[in-house]
Amino acid sequence: TIEDRSVVFKEDLAGLRQPVEEGPSKAEGATQAKFGMKIKALTDGERETMDLKDKHGVQVVSVDQGSFAEDVGILEKDVIVSINRQPVTSVEDVRKIQATLKSGDPVAFRMMRANPLGSRSQRGSGWSSFFVSGTLPLQ
Repeated sequence: TIEDRSVVFKEDLAGLRQPVEEGPSKAEGATQAKFGMKIKALTDGERETMDLKDKHGVQVVSVDQGSFAEDVGILEKDVIVSINRQPVTSVEDVRKIQATLKSGDPVAFRMMRANPLGSRSQRGSGWSSFFVSGTLPLQ
């Protein structure tokens, strides 16, 4: 049986989703993205503090409930490295890619997510690379 991912993995995804708290500090410097999330550019200092070695990417500040971003599994504090194989280094890159997309188009994100079990003292990075994808909803 083929069903929507949110139905098949309802229990699995429920544990990953966290309520998003809106506040002035969360939205500071963030830009609303068409996908139902707010994003911000990362400075070199933030990358160093986060121990993020990848020089590409923008950070997800918040994810709107019921949005496309939530449906595909994007979480707050994830880092978007590329969209549809196009590297993302700034908020402007995301805007340009979004401008080329329309309802019903497939979208694939290459993401980085902090690994709660990883640390700087362990072998490797505290970040995991993965892909999420979906089809933009018809509006």
